[in-house]
Amino acid sequence: MRKWGWKDRTPDSTLFRCVETGFDSMSNRLWRAWLGRLPTIFAGLCLLLVMVNGVLILANRSTQIEVNGRVQYLNQTVQLERVLQTLAREMATSALSKKNDKLNQVLEANGIRYEVAPAAATDAGTPVQAPAMPSVTGGR
Repeated sequence: MRKWGWKDRTPDSTLFRCVETGFDSMSNRLWRAWLGRLPTIFAGLCLLLVMVNGVLILANRSTQIEVNGRVQYLNQTVQLERVLQTLAREMATSALSKKNDKLNQVLEANGIRYEVAPAAATDAGTPVQAPAMPSVTGGR
């Protein structure tokens, strides 16, 4: 049996001559049948890859929608937290300035505690500053 080397892969080799001349051997018929089916196989693989790509796009889109919803929720929570902090601070300031015990009880019932920041010690030569804002802690 003869071994095939790199020199045999030229257009003059037996395999190429069989395909070109139509030499009717069993290997040539199998080779032609394989070459005839090869484009169909590649086309089927391409269609399969297109379908898999479509499924992945749909799955990715639904995941992106879900993640975008979570991001929007987090962003809105941060914005609402600022508003609620400001509202609690203003309510605490109002409860302190008007000495409103009912508002104080409402704030404490909702877990909002506040304390008055101590005023800075003043010397005789420095002007008196406005009372400090209460610091608010707690909440939900």
